[in-house]
Amino acid sequence: MINFIVKKLLSNRVVYRIAKNAYESNKASTCNPANYDIPEITPFNFVKSNVDARRINLFVPALSEKHVFGGIATALRFFEAIRHDFPLARIIVTDEVSVELKAGQFYSDWQLTDLSGADCAENCIVVAGNRSGASLNVAENDYFVSTAWWTAYNTFKALAWQSAMFGTQGRKSIYFIQDYEPGFYAWSSRFALADSTYAHAEQTIPVFNTALLKDFFINSGYVFNEHYFFEPRINPVLSAACEQAASVDKDRKILVYGRPGVERNLFNIVVLALRAWAQAYDKAEQWTIVSAGESHADIELGRGVKLESLGKLTLDQYIHQLSTSSVGLSLMLSPHPSYPPLEMASFGIRVVSNGYANKKLSARSKNIIEPANFTPESIAESLIKLCEEHENASTVIYEDNLFSKETEFSFAKNIVQNILGE
Repeated sequence: MINFIVKKLLSNRVVYRIAKNAYESNKASTCNPANYDIPEITPFNFVKSNVDARRINLFVPALSEKHVFGGIATALRFFEAIRHDFPLARIIVTDEVSVELKAGQFYSDWQLTDLSGADCAENCIVVAGNRSGASLNVAENDYFVSTAWWTAYNTFKALAWQSAMFGTQGRKSIYFIQDYEPGFYAWSSRFALADSTYAHAEQTIPVFNTALLKDFFINSGYVFNEHYFFEPRINPVLSAACEQAASVDKDRKILVYGRPGVERNLFNIVVLALRAWAQAYDKAEQWTIVSAGESHADIELGRGVKLESLGKLTLDQYIHQLSTSSVGLSLMLSPHPSYPPLEMASFGIRVVSNGYANKKLSARSKNIIEPANFTPESIAESLIKLCEEHENASTVIYEDNLFSKETEFSFAKNIVQNILGE
């Protein structure tokens, strides 16, 4: 009788759903106890080092060859610009548990160690991705450069420990800021923690990737007692190829900066916009649409048109796409200008890209236009406009003024003197 009643109750979909959710909730709480840790900020246990020489330390999430591009590559170039003014240098890798370096590339000749051994009195790389219960040696004459927000979070803890142990009150660290990182998250714990790393005016010498990003921080009310910024330089191989691109015919091809794994690149909107474009543009089936940046499955857009994924390209492959594409689509919801739309525009591609806060790339390049808003329909209208301009044989403009021609880190000596208090 009881079994009959139970079966009768469970045949009711509402009752069944309640029972199923209760069972799964109980199972989850039993098998997977709640974990409220934030792995990125796993603390270091600092211990006293007897290394006497001044040492510059770079906190960086990763160093293996497969991770060293974009932001990490830029941070390493900056580190290279300042480290020669110190007798010793050390790179502390916060997120990797093992580092694979290609022979002859980056710091492959440096000693590679972890947190289990004694401090190294030579240039070295410390792999600290697995640091629970392990210790990082810190000396009185250690100076720090942080990169991503979670490395900055632990840098400020290192400064506090150093001050208590050695009396180094007032010591500053360099914070290499390449984007507004709280924006990488919804309003959340990580948003709050990332934002907290900008609240150390007395201890921070920020280095901003572009004046646009620096202005965004200042306009948003963040206070720094001093700051530096640099403007991006185009890859020299791209620069040389751009001079030759004028001899290559532009195809009916849209080059998309496609990164479905990075929320700020708005890939969902990109796909919806391309679907709207494919439906609205009467010549859409005559065009090829390719996505470069991150691998994903090819996506059907309708009317026989598809978005073909090329994934991460080699430099030569990227040059070919830049040289032969006539229209570009590159979005990034961020105050940083982003390199791809500027690279596309340099190669004469007419690009649909977005503004944000004080960022307005259309004021910087004749080849960049901004949609009226972020709706797929508005972006599709902008794409159609550029496709029609190509069909009408409009003049291709190659722009060589979108990247800085100055030395990337001309302030390197000044910032070293600043961090040393000289």
